[in-house]
This record gives sequence, structure tokens and C-alpha cells, in this order.
Amino acid sequence: MDTQHVERLMVIATQHCNARCRGCDHWRQTKGLLDLESFRQVMTSLCRWGLRQVIFTGGECLLHPQLETMAAAARRQGLQVKVATNGLLLEDLKATLAPWVDLWTVSLDALDRATYARVRRLDRFDTIVGQLDALRHAGHPFRVSFLIQHLNVNQVADFVAHWQTRGAHSVSLLWPDFRGGFGNATAPGIIGDDFHLTPADIDHLARVELPRLVAGKFHEDGFLNWLPEEYDMIIDAMRANPGFPIRQTRCAVPYTNMVLHPDGQVGCCFHFPERFAFSPQHGPNEEGFRRLRNTYFFSPTLFRTRCAPCLQVTLKMADRDL
Repeated sequence: MDTQHVERLMVIATQHCNARCRGCDHWRQTKGLLDLESFRQVMTSLCRWGLRQVIFTGGECLLHPQLETMAAAARRQGLQVKVATNGLLLEDLKATLAPWVDLWTVSLDALDRATYARVRRLDRFDTIVGQLDALRHAGHPFRVSFLIQHLNVNQVADFVAHWQTRGAHSVSLLWPDFRGGFGNATAPGIIGDDFHLTPADIDHLARVELPRLVAGKFHEDGFLNWLPEEYDMIIDAMRANPGFPIRQTRCAVPYTNMVLHPDGQVGCCFHFPERFAFSPQHGPNEEGFRRLRNTYFFSPTLFRTRCAPCLQVTLKMADRDL
């Protein structure tokens, strides 16, 4: 099954990170960087298939010394550029990067300084909030993301409401994958008692936080990532309220998305382990991609195990789509 359209290129500029968040061990990863020429080759080749958007992420993508060059190259191709960051380097780099960035996504995960320090194991909350205010005053759209965990579960609705009034383009709420290494309390650097949601936390989300979001009349857009089966009660509660619609449909990512890894290989989704050498001639219709799309399309098992838990549930502030 060929595809004639690739909308998004997700660029993992590096796997390394300068934060030490609970539940994540990217800071232990090697500091391999994506080669600039590999990026140029993939980006320019994909323009033949209708590429519209480049999203830089990581690790922490602002650690890449040539990120400005890559972002500028993408914008000069007429592409939309988005940057996902923890914000720790915003103060140093936003002036040079901002002319090339259409939307910043800054992960914050807390409503106050004390919670941020416990989640991130860093005392930089006030600095990052100040940088977000600077983006707002300069007219640069930004999104804030919030990874729901035991330490911050009672702040979800207040966090969204706060950033609604503070000028955010949108808020993305994320659930971690508790079934994999990301939420594995035995993995290095992960402190399960502080990270994992308890049954009481889940009940609080379903009965208190999410109904408050519904009452705020937020709109669908971002994502609730890799929802485990034990959180079905949350989804049921959200589905039961017509003000917070959820439509679980077959994802178009395998057909319209490409992920570029720091080693120069490409895949179609963060949750698909398959990677391939990039072919400038065949692009997304390289044999490995074609085989993967065919398997995905015809395999209920693959869809159920890898894709069904991944729901698109974003909380929009207003009609400010980019």
C-alpha cells in the first residue's frame, strides 16, 4: 500500500536530556546527535510527498548545536516548525530560534514551584514560567504539556485553567505508559512510589479533575498517550459526557507521519520499534514502510496492541490552531 502524502516529520534531534524527571531516564542516554545532512536529505526529499510540518523533539532538542540551522532550513522550505522542549535552555536560545518556530511546546508538569522541584528534581520553575511569559509578550504561540503522575494528579484542572488565562495556545495532558520501561519502577532513576498513579489517584481523576475540564468546555486536539487498561474508567467517564467527546478511530500516523532518529534511520511512529534506512528515491514507499502499513491495516492484533490505547484527546483553549 503506497502513500502519496507525508504531513509530519518528527525529528528526534538527540536522545539526551538536561532534566532528571521522575519516570524518565533520557538524561542517562548517550549524547548522539542527528547529523545535519541527514536531516536536510530526509526533509527535502519528503517535500515531494507533501511534507507540511517539522516537529523537533528529543530527549531535549535544544541541546543540539545546529537546531537553529535545521529549523531555519525547514522554514525556508515553507514548512511549519514546532519545537518540543523542557524549557531549561529557552532563556539562552529563544532569541535566535524564535524567528523560525511557529509553535513551542514546553513541558511543565506542575502548577507550583514545590511540585515542579519534586517532579523534575530541579529548581527552575520560576525561570521557565518567566520564559513562557516572555514568549507570550513577544507574540510567540506556545503550548504547555503536563505528564499526569502521583505528585501532580490533583493539579490537572487548575493547571489547564491557569494556562488558559495566561495565554497558552493549548494544553496537552499525557499519561505515561505504565506497562513499559518508562513507567517501570525498577528502571534506573525511576522512583515508582512518587510516579505511579494509585487507585485513589485514578478515582480522583475520573470523579473530580476530568469533570472539571468538561465543565470548562475545552475542545479536542492534543493527546492522552498510551492509556493502560486500568484507566478505562477514566475514558468511560469522559465518553459519558457529551461536552468532552472522544472518538477512538484508526490512526493515520502510519500513512502520514515519519520519525527521524538521531542515527539517521526513520520510522513511522514513536510506538513502532521498526526503523529503516531512508531512501530518497522511495521515501515513505520504501519496501519496509509499505510492508508495515499493510500489516497495520490488515492486522487487528497489531492495531489492538500498539494503537488502540493511543487516544487523541487534547484540551484546546480556543480556535487557535496552527
